[in-house]
Amino acid sequence: MLKRLTGLLAPFLALCIVTGCWSKREMNELAIVVGIGVDKIDSQIKVTFQVVDPGEVAPKKSSGGRSPITVYESKGDTYLEAMRKITTKSPRQMYPSHLRVLVIGESIAREGLSEILDIFTRDWEHRSDFIALVSKGSPAGEILKVLTPIDKIPANELYSSLETAEKKWAPVSVVTLDKLINNMTETGKESVLSAVILKGPADKGQERNNIDQIKPETYLQYAGLSVFKKDKLLGWMNESESKGYNYITDNIHSTVHKAACPDGGIAVLDLIRSKTNVKARMKNGKPVILISLRSEENIGEMRCVMDLRKRENIRYLEKSVADDIRRRMQDSIGRARDLGSDIFGFGKKVYQKYPAYWKQAKEEWTSVFRELPIEYDIQVNIRQLGRSNNSFINRLED
Repeated sequence: MLKRLTGLLAPFLALCIVTGCWSKREMNELAIVVGIGVDKIDSQIKVTFQVVDPGEVAPKKSSGGRSPITVYESKGDTYLEAMRKITTKSPRQMYPSHLRVLVIGESIAREGLSEILDIFTRDWEHRSDFIALVSKGSPAGEILKVLTPIDKIPANELYSSLETAEKKWAPVSVVTLDKLINNMTETGKESVLSAVILKGPADKGQERNNIDQIKPETYLQYAGLSVFKKDKLLGWMNESESKGYNYITDNIHSTVHKAACPDGGIAVLDLIRSKTNVKARMKNGKPVILISLRSEENIGEMRCVMDLRKRENIRYLEKSVADDIRRRMQDSIGRARDLGSDIFGFGKKVYQKYPAYWKQAKEEWTSVFRELPIEYDIQVNIRQLGRSNNSFINRLED
């Protein structure tokens, strides 16, 4: 009897402790934030939210008359205060769980990112897989106001184009929040972020007719890397220096090289595989860095007369590309030395292999880094010539 009574009461007792969906929020009550921009205006924080208009991005429901996104801006003494003040302008609560890009204004980046990033690591509504960028030459808010032609949601296009540029051209780097914080706090390594610039008049980028043109007058473009020390922006790397950084840090997936031909003209090679190893060793009581790179390339384009059936000509092109990679690495290291930031993690390599030396040198590592000897071992191998050994250009010269 007691067992039977217990069996009857158990479901009712369970119902008493079930809380239900007490914290639920309906989608029609939320504003889906896909991009956030942070700037410093005088002594206040200016926050810009790029919010999706669901009716305009749904293909069967789009009116075609409204913008697919809406931008809300507000200022406050802190990020959280500025974010909450947006509720006075928006009919819905900001919901950042689908955030794709965080654009940081140069003014904020130079003062330091730590206070801004703290809320993104603390607030449970923020995921950590969005990418962080630095706006170069214009406020972060202006970046998020530019409409894009291919993807209706500009934040998505920023995200996708950065991934594509990293994989196919290699002058930028995809850095998520987790990766950024790890680099900022890691021993012997500093961080970088990709830089984005606004090309063309800012006000034109906000108009629908800008993206209705074959060639938009205003658009967004990535422009190399920004260099940090701890959480503060120090300066910028150009495209070639940024490629050198990615070579050193083994972040090259694919790119192209121009190699000078012996009798004039150029050959263009398509990189298909690359692997870099960085090691630290001691020589006469001081650290030396050895950078070893192995690259495999295919002939992509011939703009010169050259007999590719001759092995010496292939070796000539391989050496030309190897010299180009070394030059990019050297330029990148030179720029980082000028700025005083070990973004390559050479200090980390020394710390891991020679902790006793690191303990003595870590306080003066910036000075050590500027004079650190670097040795290079770069080997390039051409694997395929394409569908024909020699170009028809050779026959035109006969």
